[in-house]
Amino acid sequence: MALFAVSQSPAIQVTINSNGVVVVQLDLWADEGLNVIKLPVTPIPESITVSIDNSTLIPIYENGSLYVFSPTSGNLKVDYLANISARDGVFSFEAATGELIRLTLKPEIILLSVPDNLVNFTYVGKDLLIEFYGPERIEYAVKNISASTLVISTGSVTTTTTMESPSSAVTSTTAMVTTSTPIITMSTETKSSVSTTTASIPLSGGEKGAWNQSYILTSLAIVVLVIASVVLILRRRGGRPAPFESGLSGIDLEILRLIKDSGGSMMQGDLQAVLRLPKTTLWRHVRKLEKLGYIEIIKEGPFNRLILIRDFE
Repeated sequence: MALFAVSQSPAIQVTINSNGVVVVQLDLWADEGLNVIKLPVTPIPESITVSIDNSTLIPIYENGSLYVFSPTSGNLKVDYLANISARDGVFSFEAATGELIRLTLKPEIILLSVPDNLVNFTYVGKDLLIEFYGPERIEYAVKNISASTLVISTGSVTTTTTMESPSSAVTSTTAMVTTSTPIITMSTETKSSVSTTTASIPLSGGEKGAWNQSYILTSLAIVVLVIASVVLILRRRGGRPAPFESGLSGIDLEILRLIKDSGGSMMQGDLQAVLRLPKTTLWRHVRKLEKLGYIEIIKEGPFNRLILIRDFE
């Protein structure tokens, strides 16, 4: 059994629900032993749930990282609510990771910023799906901010979010989190075990701000500018994002070095045999490098040949 294992790059899905609540979901391969997971968005610790092959695990959260002891290797899933900031009707959160992020926006959400390292955007039904590489600060507004209470379930976490707007002014945003999974939270000064049944976590911000017709019209104008900017960016890039060197992880660089040392061309199966990574994990890194313009994937029957097309050193 491995005593300590650094987790591989996860598949990151972030969803901004119709009431502005941000749900983060991670899907990755965990090894037997202690796995360390760097969370891409600051969480509400009490909302974190972790499971491997449908078995619930107890996580330890400290300074942006999640420590999970797994009795076996398998597909690990992490779900939690992001800790967002709110000011004058504008909500925001930070995506601190350099990995690929899939961001889903419900129709009630107005995006107020375009990610610098945009990869793709499309509609899935009425939802807008955006793919980009972090780090990035996401700002957005909610179309309907009249007093409402919505209940959202994510795994074993049930969230009730109340938004009040007396006299058309946003006063506060509070998330009520109920979870049956205990979580251990730690800090540099004190370390304590907390078993949470019900917790009330006020989200930061929430100062008074006017939400009138002028603000709505301004928001709609921003939406038009955002869409135009996205189209312009994709046209200028010819459908391929500009390389983002700072987004390369250690595994990305090792893949590029192995391909270069093999004469600039290498079969994906041979690469997997050297790195000993799960197929899904390796494929995410290969696709990322292809999108960044470092390699080209050539099909040779049922196999993939990876060709280095851009210097990385």
